[in-house]
Amino acid sequence: MRGTLVAALILAILVTLFVLKNNNIVTINYLFGQKNFSLPVLLFALLGLGGIITFLASFPSWYRSRKQIGRLKKEVHKLTSELNETRAELLKLKPSSASNEDVDDFTKDVETEY
Repeated sequence: MRGTLVAALILAILVTLFVLKNNNIVTINYLFGQKNFSLPVLLFALLGLGGIITFLASFPSWYRSRKQIGRLKKEVHKLTSELNETRAELLKLKPSSASNEDVDDFTKDVETEY
């Protein structure tokens, strides 16, 4: 995040310096005519349009990732609860001479296998 912010700031400074050096009028020819624009205005408009297009192109992927993260967090919570319940049942089933360390060693072995 910090790297992205620094890169955006550097890009903004470079674009500003470029615009200040090139303050000209540019003629844009399009299908139905032509229009004169100031180069700084045109550059900032196109840079903003590029940012909007980039956001729209990356938003679906970002949204899917966020949904998947939420699903996986719920699954981790559910599996952790199941693990705790299984540990409690295991303690009930073990003879009273078994220590908690034996159960912990067993559960650590099971956790490392998966």
